[in-house]
Parts: sequence; structure tokens; C-alpha cells
Amino acid sequence: LPGATSTSTLPGATSTTTLPAVTTTVPAVTTTVTPTMTTTTTTVTQSIPSNLVVNIPTTWDYTADVVIVGSGGAGHGAALGALDQGLSVLILEKNNIVGGSTGMSGGNEWIPHSPVQVAAGINRKSSDVLTYVNAIGGGEQDQGLINLYLANGPSWVQYLQQNTKVTFSMGGADQYFLAPGILPNNGSDTVSPAGSGAALIAAEDALIQSKGAKLLLNTKVTKLFQDATGAILGVSAIGYYPAITGSGKGLTSTSTSSSSSSSTTSTSSGVWPTTPNGQVINVKANKGVVLASGGFDWNSSMLMNFMRGPEPYAEGVLTNTGDGQMMGSSVGAQLSHMNNV
Repeated sequence: LPGATSTSTLPGATSTTTLPAVTTTVPAVTTTVTPTMTTTTTTVTQSIPSNLVVNIPTTWDYTADVVIVGSGGAGHGAALGALDQGLSVLILEKNNIVGGSTGMSGGNEWIPHSPVQVAAGINRKSSDVLTYVNAIGGGEQDQGLINLYLANGPSWVQYLQQNTKVTFSMGGADQYFLAPGILPNNGSDTVSPAGSGAALIAAEDALIQSKGAKLLLNTKVTKLFQDATGAILGVSAIGYYPAITGSGKGLTSTSTSSSSSSSTTSTSSGVWPTTPNGQVINVKANKGVVLASGGFDWNSSMLMNFMRGPEPYAEGVLTNTGDGQMMGSSVGAQLSHMNNV
């Protein structure tokens, strides 16, 4: 600026700058710098963004302690676990029949040290079982989950033997013939139910009915209700009548798409009600929601994103479209091993 002079003084140095117009004098400043270490503790409180807190219903169409999405082997197993703890259970099944992929499978279960294996006189070393599992896991296995599975698997077979009419026998040889730890001479850790997966599901279905479980067929769960703390309060679902027959894929028939009132559909073990086509229902879960809706065999986008390559031959039931994975991830669930489904 016209006519100005500015002077700044620091230890050991003087700097004078002449500018036009304004004079500004800065007093001398002495600065001592001492090397220090500073530790800062920051507490982060995570909250659910308001836009993710879906409009929570003020009234509910159904209420149960545990709401289970899917009626396959996993869904029935979860139902039995909850029922045996005195909890009320409501299963929501997207298909018009129960069973999921388990119902169309052989029903084989890989369970070392099962009562069936012990009765057959097969002495299986625990160390060999772990060697085998870790060898075929390719370094991606969760050791904690493996230990939990191996510890509880035998009691699951015993539970079914004691509480249903299903009979089990030893299954075929394990698949990874060259893996260390495998039983020699085409030995097996697999148990097979008489009558395949359909018989297993029928027996489990009869058991959950006897224990007071409820189930709705043709009911597609579409979203989870979550509050601002992250708690899951329940689900929203809609009456669903897919225009597919799926012969050989676990579906034997479908209800008519024109259905508009409550109806019932026979299963191998009884009669379960359905949700009318297009009707939206809200279901409250007092204790929690179990997502047991199967894989994503028939979701081409998820197959392309998660699998190692093209999967032209899907083996699961036609209603396996990744509903559970997508709903879970939408409320913050972590997905893992999606390429091993």
C-alpha cells in the first residue's frame, strides 16, 4: 500500500519490508520449541443414520419372540433351538412349500463323531478331523466356528434320532480324497437320512408344529425394521406368488397369482397358512430375527460379483435369490466367504 513500512523481529533475524501507504509494527517474538509427544484419545459413538431408520410400525400384524426367514434345514434347526428355550417362533417362507434347498437335497450332513459313526465302530481321531477341515479350508476357515460346529454336530444328530422318526445311516465317502486327515478306505464322516432331505424336513416340520411354532407360506420378507440404536425390531413382508413351477428344482407347484384371500397349503406334515398375494404384513420380533433364507443361486448379479466364474448350473431352490444377504448388509451386517456358497 502507498507509503507503508512493516518490521518483524524473530530471534537472530530482522526482516524489513517497505510497502506503500500503511505502517504496521509487530513486536519482537521469542519462540522456544521443545520436542514433545502428544497422545489424543477420541471416543467415537456410532449411530444409525436417520435415513436408514425405516418407518417403524406403530402396530404389528404378527408378533413372536423369534422371527425366522426361511424354512429349510437352517430355519427349522433355528426354530427348534428357540422353541426348546421356551420362545415363541414364527417362520416366514417365501415359497409355497417348506424345505428350501434341504427339501430337494439328499439331506446328507457331514458330522464327524456322530452317534451313527460311533455305532458303526468307526474310531475317528479329533486331530485327524481338524487336519482334514483345515486342509480343505484353503486358509479361509474360521477356527472358532469350526470348533463350535464339531463340538455340537454329534448332539444334533442325537437330537433328531430321539425326537423324530428319521433314521440315519452312514453316507458315502468324503469328497476330498487326497486331503490329509481323511478317513482311509473310502471312509465317511457323513450321515444320511432315510428318505433324503424331503423326509428330514417333513420330520422337523412335524416337530416344530408339535412344539407350537407358527409358519406362513408365500411370504417374502422385504426389509428389516431397525431403530436408531441399531436394534432389529422386526420385518416387513409381502404375499408372494411366483409364476414358476421349477420341476426338479424343489418346487412342485405354485399357488395362483390371483389369490387375494387367506388360504392354506398342504405340506408333507400338515397345513400352514399363506399370506394373500400382494398383502403387506409387519412382524415384530421380541428377541431377534434369524436370516435363514438360503443362498443366491438364482441372482445373476450376485453370482457375477461374488463367485469365481460363471455358474450356469444352479442347484438351489428357485427362491434362493440372496434376499437374506442383501437385507443383512443393508443394516450393517458383514458378509464373508461369499465366494464359497
